[in-house]
Amino acid sequence: MKNLVIAGVLVMMVAACDNANNDVEAAKKAAIDSMNNVAALEAKQRTIDSMNQVAQRRQSSAQGSNQSSNQTAATETERKKMSNKTKGALIGTGAGIITGAAAGALLNKNDPAKGAVIGGVVGGAVGSGVGYGAGNTIDNKKKTTTTTTTNP
Repeated sequence: MKNLVIAGVLVMMVAACDNANNDVEAAKKAAIDSMNNVAALEAKQRTIDSMNQVAQRRQSSAQGSNQSSNQTAATETERKKMSNKTKGALIGTGAGIITGAAAGALLNKNDPAKGAVIGGVVGGAVGSGVGYGAGNTIDNKKKTTTTTTTNP
């Protein structure tokens, strides 16, 4: 998550160095590029995970233990899903960066590039927090609705 925020900030800083006339467009493009970077990082992580699974299979077959093979097969069938907290934080960060950068560029008439960078950073941080909280609320609702008690 830190890497995504840092990548977004760096992209926004590079975009802020462009011409003052293209600040809003550059900020939008930088935000879109940072979202594309997130997708690329997720694809790389999936590749790494699959390589780790192959290595685990090889290791378990070398040991010849049926028990470890069964455990590996069970973990391979279960796919890791992104939690609602993480989804909310990522969506909130992206929306916050875009909104903050556009608002910052519009509000700071003396130096729109500086306003876009500051607005993007602040918007990303706020959006991340709000999205995390929203995802947490969804997780808590799922936990309370699925928990049932029976009286003997």
